Amino acid sequence: MPFVPTTGGVRISMDYEVEGQQCANVFHVRADTPSDVSTLEGITTVFYNWWNTNVKPKQHSACVLERIVATNLDDISGPQFIRTAGLPASGTNGSAALSNNVTIATTLTTSRIGRSFRGRSYWCGLTPDDLLDVNHITLAAAAALSAAFDLLIEALATNGTPLAILSLVANGAPRSEGVLTNVTAVHTDNTIDSQRRRLPGRGA
Repeated sequence: MPFVPTTGGVRISMDYEVEGQQCANVFHVRADTPSDVSTLEGITTVFYNWWNTNVKPKQHSACVLERIVATNLDDISGPQFIRTAGLPASGTNGSAALSNNVTIATTLTTSRIGRSFRGRSYWCGLTPDDLLDVNHITLAAAAALSAAFDLLIEALATNGTPLAILSLVANGAPRSEGVLTNVTAVHTDNTIDSQRRRLPGRGA
């Protein structure tokens, strides 16, 4: 798909290495002021602090955050900042690792309905301690993941760069400009999902 500019849009990629496989969690935020390198650096700091405090303790030690990449989406040649300070760093949950593909989906919702206005984030680093049975994590684990995302929403709002859902396609065709809609709530289902591309040799 061709590049679709998004006024005020910033793409955040949290790049992991998990058991030799490259994995990523991608988010979008709204930066109403021009997102120069300094702004991008500040956004990566919010994500790093959130990960370090609220995510790392839940991830097994084979899940390694290597970098956080913030890219300005206003223009195809816009600025980018890559945070490596304090990284790479591993999860600190002492439990064993589950298979790379085993994950849980947290749904990010907005004040609007439809596929263009909601998204999902697939967790890296689940452990056997999270499991209720072979197909579910415990309700407590699901609630803890939702609480972590609530803290991310709060931190980004305080930073003036709210978490948002980015829509680049409408009716099957690329938009002329991306549409950002602020995330207002999250929900983590406790049924296990699979991210096959996170398996070794499948691609990031």
